[in-house]
Amino acid sequence: MLPLHRGRTLLRLAHVGAVEIGRHVFGESDADPGLAALQNAQLGTAGQLEQDLVRAARTRAQELLDVFDLSSKRQEGYKRLSGGMKRRLLIARALMHSPKILILDEPTAGVDLELRYHLWDFLRRINKDGITILLTTHYIEEAEKLCSRIGVIHQGKIAALDATGTLIRKMSGDQVELYLKTSIPAVPPEIKSVRVFREENGKRLRFEEKENAVNEVLKALHQKGFEIERIDVRRPTLEDAFLKLTGKKEAQV
Repeated sequence: MLPLHRGRTLLRLAHVGAVEIGRHVFGESDADPGLAALQNAQLGTAGQLEQDLVRAARTRAQELLDVFDLSSKRQEGYKRLSGGMKRRLLIARALMHSPKILILDEPTAGVDLELRYHLWDFLRRINKDGITILLTTHYIEEAEKLCSRIGVIHQGKIAALDATGTLIRKMSGDQVELYLKTSIPAVPPEIKSVRVFREENGKRLRFEEKENAVNEVLKALHQKGFEIERIDVRRPTLEDAFLKLTGKKEAQV
């Protein structure tokens, strides 16, 4: 525990480089709206620095503004930056003191797709360089693409925690997708050994591959007079595992 008279939390001390943890990047901005982008980035280090450290901070800030394509906005007021620029600036601030651990809360929330992919590439790069990243996100695709280890929180409790690939394999098998020539109004009740999802207005049926499941589904469809246009088999995704973990049902369209 830190002495209370210091008036600082552990994560605030990360701000001045006392510990090697990057500052939180929250969904709600903690940047100073009265400062320009370059000055905001420099706030990733302490406020009372000696002159040589000030110069080092300015150099580091400019390097990060270059990385996040913000150099042209270096003298721009924070309030005049777009949402995506503000998001990039917050991550730049968290990286000012080259932390060993970077904590990011919804880093790509509210940004366009191109910027999201750009940030993903950057996070992969710094992770490869040795920075450990603790990431919270509601984007399942983002978690699957970036994280080597995933924890799923459901109703305030950790529902699962494992390596990404292991978690997916544990929770879901290969997915079989049957495309029908005509729409089926409902899943045949004769199918009992596997849960079948009706999708695309009944033109597609999807279920998890299990022993005899394919034969059972095909037999039920044949008895009902439905013809198969094609069959696809795809590997399970983190979304499949998440739905199974949380017990959520997919939309029946």
